[in-house]
Formats: sequence, structure tokens, C-alpha cells
Amino acid sequence: MIQEETMKDKETKHRSEKAGFVAIWGKSVKRTDLYDDNVTPKKATRKTLPKFPLKKTMIYVKTTKFNLNVVDKLYDLRQALKKRSPRGYCEKQVNSMTKVSNRKICGGRTNRNIGFYVSTVFPVAVDNTKYCFHVPMDLNYGGISMLDGKIMKQTRKDVYKYGRLDTKLLDFCTTLSAGNHILEVYGAESCCDGTTRWTFQVNGGKWQDFTKSNLDVQMRAPAVEGDTIIEYGDMNIQLLKKTDWTTVKIKGKFNRPVVIMGVPSFKGPHPMTIRVKNVKRSQF
Repeated sequence: MIQEETMKDKETKHRSEKAGFVAIWGKSVKRTDLYDDNVTPKKATRKTLPKFPLKKTMIYVKTTKFNLNVVDKLYDLRQALKKRSPRGYCEKQVNSMTKVSNRKICGGRTNRNIGFYVSTVFPVAVDNTKYCFHVPMDLNYGGISMLDGKIMKQTRKDVYKYGRLDTKLLDFCTTLSAGNHILEVYGAESCCDGTTRWTFQVNGGKWQDFTKSNLDVQMRAPAVEGDTIIEYGDMNIQLLKKTDWTTVKIKGKFNRPVVIMGVPSFKGPHPMTIRVKNVKRSQF
């Protein structure tokens, strides 16, 4: 919808202005406005992670010496993780959360008193996308799962009791907006450093292994019919007052339309602006 607003409300009556409009959108399959393939993977936090452009998935794991319940002592675990990992522990980027443990990624024999932090930055291309996460880990001292800085699940119980990988104590589902998101899991293990087998689900589909390549699939929005590239035209607008709006119908259909207003024609010396709202695939 278009609204014309002048500096002098009394003189807007019966004014007629001519405004040109152009709606431009690159083909939806490419989504070049939302992602950047040249991003170098770096450790990100919820405070430093930008919403756009979409970044490729990065899975970061850090371990340290820790032997307290995580729910009660989360601050202490965070302070320990800020320091360099001692001998027998480490920090690494991984491609998958299948068969991850302290011994597997660090290459040593340390399997007791382990504090874990797993951070996954992942892209979502479409608004209102439902994700479900299954994140079992060997955590005798409990654990916390967080999304974008918000605690989604927490437990003081043994998350991996008797080696059961089907445990759901830290699992959750949520609906996400388009943009980059960060999944964080904190936990601690007394003994004996069992491996992980994470999975996730999108919009009720099949459960998939928690890997960078599987998560990156959601970086691309699905193609839509009516993939219009550009549409343009001009029109006459006659508004009696500044609260009036005019709806403009578009012949084509855009996946993510951008409306650019041209310079209005000259009908008088009074200054004016053009405002646009409610931009949709077939009108604005």
C-alpha cells in the first residue's frame, strides 16, 4: 500500500501526484540476499551472531575438567570453559555430532570429570520453520540445552543413564524465524565418557543425523511458482488526507518482493514523501 504525506495537511486536499514503482526480486532458488558462501567458520556466540546473511553451519565442541552439577553450577562451568583446556581436554570444530566424546575428539584417555560445551550455529531460510532436536549425551551431572540464549530444557538427572541413547531429557521442539540461530548444550560427566548420537527434524519430516551438511540444506528456500524477476509501472494517486492508503496490485508473483518507489511528478511547491507498507507477493 502507498501513502502520500505532505508538510501542509490542509493543502493535501484534491492533490494528485504521479508515482512510479518498481518491484525487483532475484530468482528464489539462489537466495543471494540471504547467504554468503565465503564466510570463514569462526566460533560465534549469541551476542556476536548476526541474523543475516545466513552462515553455513558450524559445530564447536569444548571440554574441560569439571565435576559439579551443571544446573546448580552453570556459572562455574562457564568460567572454567573460558580458560584454556587442560591436558586431556580440548576444543575443536566437528562435522557431526555422531560418536562425539572427550576421548574421540581430544585423542587422549581422559574419561572422568568432564565439562562439555557444544555450540552449533545453523541457518534457517524460511520463517515459521519447526525444528525438533534430539541431543543425548553422557552427562552424569545433568545438562542444559539452550536456543538463542534461552533455556529450552534442563535437568539435574543423569542424561545418559546406563548408556541409553534414546534419552529425551534435553530434547525440545520450537518454531524458528528466518535467520541464523545458535543451539548450545552444557553438561558434565563423572564417568565414563560415552559417545553421542544427535538427530534433528524439520517440519515433521524424517529424523536426520546432526551434521553440517544436513543442517545446511535449510540454508536454501524452496523454489516457488511464478518466479517473477522484475515488474514496473506508474500510477496516479489522489488522496484527500494523509491517513489514506492506496493498494497496488502486481500481475506477477514474487517470493520475497522489494518495492522501490520512483520520484513523484511535480504538481506544486509543497514537499512530500511516499511510504510503503504491507508488501506481499501479489500486492503492496
